[in-house]
Amino acid sequence: MILLLEKTAAIEPGYPFRGSIKTQQPGNIAVIQMRDAALEQGLKTNDLAHVELPGKKTPDWLMTGDLLFVARGNNNFAVYVDQLNEKTVCTPHFFQIRIKPSIDLLPEFLAWQINQTPAQSYFSRLAQGSVLRNIKKSELATLPVVIPPLETQQKIIAVDRLTKKETQLLEALVDNRRQMMNTIARQTLCTHEQHLQDI
Repeated sequence: MILLLEKTAAIEPGYPFRGSIKTQQPGNIAVIQMRDAALEQGLKTNDLAHVELPGKKTPDWLMTGDLLFVARGNNNFAVYVDQLNEKTVCTPHFFQIRIKPSIDLLPEFLAWQINQTPAQSYFSRLAQGSVLRNIKKSELATLPVVIPPLETQQKIIAVDRLTKKETQLLEALVDNRRQMMNTIARQTLCTHEQHLQDI
């Protein structure tokens, strides 16, 4: 089955902050910014900024199971909100996506689908001729979404998790090798340089 995203989920913009988060008065509300989201690593919530929200209107708090879609910039992707332990909002650079209870669509699968070639090609076509992408809510809403059986969705999620884990391990291995070579370089070249100075 294929449905438009607006038929499968509610789409809302992030909290309308004015100015930089760094200049906001510190408070007890966590804020997810662009720096906290990455395509491969997902959402990083261990070092979120905290602010005091202005106004009396209750914001649309993020919930576990939501998705955040990066709407601004040349890399438009979705991250899955795995776990939140405090009241949290996101900046206007994101759209909050919450799947409707009546739809048999797993959030992680939707995030995976948004990040794959068909959806990415859709966003690229929207941005043709633009220096900097800015995907509108109406454009995101008309993204075609494929809804396979739940068993298929679960299998794809499992493979995607494994792939990301393998990528992280490989990156850690490369980083360790790089550090090892830097250590060897310091030991070898600095010793050689000291030898030259002693001559």
